[in-house]
Amino acid sequence: MPPVLPGAFHASDIEYLLGNLKSNDVFAWTKDDYKASLLGQRYFINFIKTGNPNGKNLAVWPKTTATDKVMNILDLNIEAQASPEKFRDRYLFLDGLFIGKK
Repeated sequence: MPPVLPGAFHASDIEYLLGNLKSNDVFAWTKDDYKASLLGQRYFINFIKTGNPNGKNLAVWPKTTATDKVMNILDLNIEAQASPEKFRDRYLFLDGLFIGKK
């Protein structure tokens, strides 16, 4: 029987956002996995069509601009919830290491 893993694995967003869970039989996908996949696909499709991931009956994902002090992230699970990201200092530190200071 395929393993049931707690949480997402590296690059799992590809299968979720492209609706390809059925094509990967390595994992024991649950009804909640398929629900999260459909929810993510709705944001993805809206963004592809309009440049805005938000849409009817979806939790609003606030826009973040380059001048904003805090980036808004979307926790996508069986429901979606936007919140300010919590690790900005870490991301900026890593950007400085790998991209260089600006």
